[in-house]
Amino acid sequence: MRDGDITVPRLQLKGSAIMSSASRFSLRRSLAATILLGAFHAGAAHADAVIDFSTLPQESVDGVTADGVTFGYTEYGFSSPEALFDVAVGTGNTQLVSPYALVGPADGVLTMTFAAPASAIEFAVALTTNLTLTPGYTVTVYGASGNVLDTDAVTTTALDVLSEGAFTYDGAAASSLAISFDSADANEFALGNVTIPEPSGLGVFAAGLAILAVVAFHRQGKSLV
Repeated sequence: MRDGDITVPRLQLKGSAIMSSASRFSLRRSLAATILLGAFHAGAAHADAVIDFSTLPQESVDGVTADGVTFGYTEYGFSSPEALFDVAVGTGNTQLVSPYALVGPADGVLTMTFAAPASAIEFAVALTTNLTLTPGYTVTVYGASGNVLDTDAVTTTALDVLSEGAFTYDGAAASSLAISFDSADANEFALGNVTIPEPSGLGVFAAGLAILAVVAFHRQGKSLV
């Protein structure tokens, strides 16, 4: 009876340890699966935020907020009402800029201020000239403290009646940007739809893979002992 009394608790303790280990593995596996499923769900649920200027009233852009972006337009350092939403550029006149765009005189500066920091921004600009311009326009991207994150001089390629070029930013979170144009060779600019890509959930997906790798490593180590 004494041996039995000793043996049974040992088996119970061993069984408890096995269950504890199995529970830990199950928890890790469940956590990893949850993260992976969350990543796939996030990737499917999120869509790029697109500001379509053809859906906005044809009015001055200066001081107007659309889809979390506040626009400003100045000429010679002063606020100007001359840049407008939803102006016809003409179907077939551009390849990158939509037929209805944000249009204004090229002697001004267009600004965008983001309600939420943007780490990726895409748009295209067309200018009223049939020349290839180097640069056709310049984009300066600013951080929250007003520090310059990026300056990009964009070349515009000549089409039949307009010259256009695309801008893409992918970097540190931006709070605002300013666009200046080549007013010596063009009278007006047309800004196409602005796209602000959303997070794809790849970071969460990578975290899930990392947990799975750790779990697999520990399982392999235990099988070798």
